[in-house]
Amino acid sequence: MILLEPNSFVLEETLLARFTSEKPEVVDITLVDFDNVIYHVQTSAENRSLLTLSVEMKYYRQVVEYGAEDILRREYGDYLVPVSTSQYQFALQFNLEQLPADKAGLAKHVSMLKRNVLASPFLRAFEYWESQQEGAGPLMATNYRDDEAIYVQAQQDRVTVIFSTLFKEEVDRVLGKVFLQEFVDARRQASIQNAPQVFYSSREPPLEIRHLSGLKQDESVGYVSFVLFPRHFADAEVREKTISQIQLFRDYLHYHIKCAKAYMHSRMRTRVQDFLKVINRAKPDRSVAVADKKTATGRYFRPNFRQSVAASSQGEGGECFKSIANGFASARISQCTLGRTPAQLETLPSIGYINLGRVDYQTALVLQKQLSRQRISDIYAGPQNTRVEAGKRRLTDFILLVEHPPVYTNGRRNHGKVSKDEIQRLQSLGSQYVETNRGGEITFHGPGQLVVYPSVYLRDHHLGTKCYVEGLENTVVETCARLGVDANAIRGFPGVWVSSTKKVAALGTHVQKYVTSHGFALNCTTDMKWFRQIVPCGLEGKSAVSLEQVVVQNGSCVERPTVEAVTPVVLSSFAQVFGCQVRPLQELSPATFGAVQSLLQQISPPGIQTSQ
Repeated sequence: MILLEPNSFVLEETLLARFTSEKPEVVDITLVDFDNVIYHVQTSAENRSLLTLSVEMKYYRQVVEYGAEDILRREYGDYLVPVSTSQYQFALQFNLEQLPADKAGLAKHVSMLKRNVLASPFLRAFEYWESQQEGAGPLMATNYRDDEAIYVQAQQDRVTVIFSTLFKEEVDRVLGKVFLQEFVDARRQASIQNAPQVFYSSREPPLEIRHLSGLKQDESVGYVSFVLFPRHFADAEVREKTISQIQLFRDYLHYHIKCAKAYMHSRMRTRVQDFLKVINRAKPDRSVAVADKKTATGRYFRPNFRQSVAASSQGEGGECFKSIANGFASARISQCTLGRTPAQLETLPSIGYINLGRVDYQTALVLQKQLSRQRISDIYAGPQNTRVEAGKRRLTDFILLVEHPPVYTNGRRNHGKVSKDEIQRLQSLGSQYVETNRGGEITFHGPGQLVVYPSVYLRDHHLGTKCYVEGLENTVVETCARLGVDANAIRGFPGVWVSSTKKVAALGTHVQKYVTSHGFALNCTTDMKWFRQIVPCGLEGKSAVSLEQVVVQNGSCVERPTVEAVTPVVLSSFAQVFGCQVRPLQELSPATFGAVQSLLQQISPPGIQTSQ
């Protein structure tokens, strides 16, 4: 991992050389930094002891609105002078005969110019947070590159920073998505869970900036969101470090993309050279005459075919090794980005949803089983049970949204392990007890809990089971973040957690012939007394918690997180994580909607209502 420094090293070395020079010289040097920042270091022949540093920043007028000039006066007030030409936005001038004793410190401080100017929107956002005003603060945009910008917005409990970045080449786009997914996944590690939350979306901008006009929405653009909580900026020293590291993210990302490409190219060249050595050793030595040999029948054996093969290999070897090199390139970049290879990183098809409201668990279980059977029959309805193309199927992917009456459910690994006395005890509390075919162990479903059952054919989406499960976890994490709750998935402990011991969502899936069922349950306003009767998911020392408890504790959400309020947030988060559109099932696929309704009428008591 290569770490970038927040200051301009070239500018620092240039200034230090001038500051420590025993004999002032005539200097006229132009330096270019990241983000098209230009520094012009100059002395005149008439007065060589006066060194002028002029700075050109195309986005300077924008950051002036956020207090950049105040920062410059505070940090460099004694050295600020009017600019000599309109090309530059501000200038500093140094008398080489009257410099402070710490010349190295001065050069270092001046090399932080770009960082300090770009810090203005961040400091303005932190000041808004400190003022404890109600509602969200102003959205501050800094267009630091062509078609790329940093957006900063403060809210009562956090500050959101959004980068829009362009990938001009297909390889850059693939490597960037892999790299950004690593950022998201790395936060699962317990050692860095205090780091800011990171979210990535391609094409579709985040909700905070979706209302802005002129945003690009194609394959070449990506959006990276950082959610900063008070622990990242309340302390002055931590605040300065946060600003420096966040600012460098775009340069850090593209610098590592270039390093990765250079590394892959060098590895490919090395591998191709090794293959060429092997091939060359296998080629016959044409400088030695091949003697005619007799077979047992007395016929002559002349290996003339070797010449044609050798000639063929010489003529086609270039294309052959190009193919080998391309193969190595594909192998290097086929990392897991939600389970998809670079060739499969396309927009996923639309997925429908249907809200069934309050549904008995047994009814929902039978409904899922029968819908899965119908979907499998529909998918493998081709000749000799081959797959039917997605566009020619009768049924499509969908999400069932339900809320259950009180019920304890147990996963397949614990079938038959719960005693009859324990089952009777749980039922005496006023709940049901059901053993299911999902993964995981015992948990509770009941009022105030949103249960999400996606039925997805994984092969259509180029997803493996593990990556699909991680996608469900990320959906809940994103939902919590939008509600002001800091949540994470912890490796080795299924579900989503708001702390190392508090679990806000349980997760369990079942996959048959790549068709999924079951899903996750998010505790919105659930009464936690039901969970205290069991060891949720078999995890000793852990407990369940509801969104309502968390937001009341930290005051991060004004609206009560009921199932009705959280449902649209879950659907939007699912669409962002899986890169798809989520639409009402009745609108997307009337045939699938009709199949769900028909099965409900057959297996459930009358009175169940569905809503979109």
